[in-house]
Amino acid sequence: MAKSRPKKELEVEKLVTRLNRMKVAVVTSTSGLNVKGTNELRTALRTAGIDYVVAKKTLVRRALEQAKLADTVDLKPLAESFALSFGYEDEVTPAKVLAKFAKTHETVKFLGGVMERSFVTSEQVTMLASLPSTDELRARLVGSIASPLSGFVRVLNGNLTGLVRVLDGYRSKRAETPV
Repeated sequence: MAKSRPKKELEVEKLVTRLNRMKVAVVTSTSGLNVKGTNELRTALRTAGIDYVVAKKTLVRRALEQAKLADTVDLKPLAESFALSFGYEDEVTPAKVLAKFAKTHETVKFLGGVMERSFVTSEQVTMLASLPSTDELRARLVGSIASPLSGFVRVLNGNLTGLVRVLDGYRSKRAETPV
């Protein structure tokens, strides 16, 4: 069933809002993915806080024009049907979730993406998926900050432990020798 003009305009408006709000949009192929797989993908993306949109190329092109991204993003090379996954909080999470899903569903492929208002290639999106997430980076930072502190605590503890052992040895030696 064909969409009416107001429905198409509403869809373009929603796409423009998402494009203006996003930190990253990953473009993936949707051809060959069955309904069950699509529902699994939508669920995985939704739990990560990522919007998944399948739209016609002409509507996406109009949304890109209205969001002033038409100069940087070219949809002409995309011959097959595609979907956009919008990440609002983290640049890495959409690519990571899609890459994890693509391991079990070989029909899902990266076609490119939009990051920092410029187009990125599928190879760059694949590299983006291999980067650690923000939470992982924070954990590494805390670990690297805590590492010298814990080493310092062990050094101080070692000195005190050595002193206690010397005093205990001296006490046991005095206990063995009669007065």
